[in-house]
Amino acid sequence: MIRLEELGIGINFTKIKVDTSKLESLASSLVELKVKHKGFDWVDDNYWLSKKEPDESVSQFFTLGNSINF
Repeated sequence: MIRLEELGIGINFTKIKVDTSKLESLASSLVELKVKHKGFDWVDDNYWLSKKEPDESVSQFFTLGNSINF
């Protein structure tokens, strides 16, 4: 797996501020969605991710996808 440092991409995370109220709102929305949609889990979806992929790769997949959305 290639890391950002290996590509020469430097990111300074000290300038990032997290709005905890927004984070709590997002977390509660996700919990609400999970309760509403108990019958399906993305892990069961064979179309998107291989079950052989390590958790780190899956996490990076979603991280990159979410960053593209913003």
